[in-house]
Amino acid sequence: MLGNLAGNAIAMGQYIMQAAGQPDNPEAIRGIAVAALIGACLIHGLWRNGGIVLNNVLAIIKILTLMAVIIIGFAVAGGASFGNGPIGRNAVKENFNTHKSFSRPSDDAGSYARSIVYVVYSYSGFKQPFYVLSEVSHPKKRFAKATIGTMFLIAVLFILANVAYLCAVPKDRVLGDELDMANIFFRDVFGNETAPRVMSGIIALSIFGNIVVMTFTASRVKQEIAKEGILPFSLHFARSTTTPYAWLKRRFWRTDGGPLEQSPAMALALHGVFAVILVAATSSTTPSIAYIVLVLLYGYTLVVLVGFAVASGVLYLRFSKKREWTDHLGFKPVGGPTAAIIYSYYFVFAKLIPRLIKKVLVVEREPIIVRQGDRQDGEWVQILEVVEFWWAARQADIKEARN
Repeated sequence: MLGNLAGNAIAMGQYIMQAAGQPDNPEAIRGIAVAALIGACLIHGLWRNGGIVLNNVLAIIKILTLMAVIIIGFAVAGGASFGNGPIGRNAVKENFNTHKSFSRPSDDAGSYARSIVYVVYSYSGFKQPFYVLSEVSHPKKRFAKATIGTMFLIAVLFILANVAYLCAVPKDRVLGDELDMANIFFRDVFGNETAPRVMSGIIALSIFGNIVVMTFTASRVKQEIAKEGILPFSLHFARSTTTPYAWLKRRFWRTDGGPLEQSPAMALALHGVFAVILVAATSSTTPSIAYIVLVLLYGYTLVVLVGFAVASGVLYLRFSKKREWTDHLGFKPVGGPTAAIIYSYYFVFAKLIPRLIKKVLVVEREPIIVRQGDRQDGEWVQILEVVEFWWAARQADIKEARN
């Protein structure tokens, strides 16, 4: 149910409306979100190979956009001007000052655990190819090299893009601005409102690429779950059907007589229905709040909880002598069980250990205040409150330790 990008679809609607110069239109934003989710399902259901080609094209656009951000950011840091003067020198001086960079460090495990969760979420797409491994030709020969090479490329581009942002935009301006980092970057670099609108359109296209690839993989996950007989009406969701494009191609064009391409039509429909339900379920809030809720819901259920369960299972198989799992692997993973141990860090060290060493729960509340109706002239109202907590040593224990 939660294995979709309903939150990203809402963000896509926001960026499209920003590009159109009409950001204060929540109905249009949700309409675009629903259209994007249904459109991705239709693309893969009507023409399987067409969906793959579209995904590849959008992936190339995203990589080129990241490379452009990196080049522009480093050029600005070197003193280049793109219409708003040499702003990079002040930003570099402020952001890369080694005496201020670590001036306010956090001393609780919860902050580091949350940071790990956000970083892992950024790279959570790495597992998508595993869901469609059965459709990869010569997977043993190609899959490992392609996956490792892609992860290395994306890691380098992500890190350099963040450095490029900091080369042009002072940190304090980002923390006090309503726009996202990319739009602030283009606004400050080019010194006008047209550049952020163009960037909003590019970001919307990039988000749609994420929706397309997630729809392709998540529908097959649902299909495999149905094959296990877990879902109601499993036989309907487990089967694949010939795509309309393949049927028309055989009927009106000459073909080699080979098997026709198929897609999990019913699984795609199931995926689309639940994605639309999540968008509708958050319709009582503003699009900004709906995005936060849906992203956190996805992140903590599928990234954290599922990741923790998988990591725990791998550790159990690795160290269980009864299973003799390592004797049948045929290869030795790089780093051994290190990755699984790190992935389990959030729950073990941030939740369990503090209780055992008798720490107290510290709670901080942060109100989320937005303009009513997402309008520029609307009244400021509190929509919700974000509650953060972590475990800290008791003051009595600290005094006793010092004595």
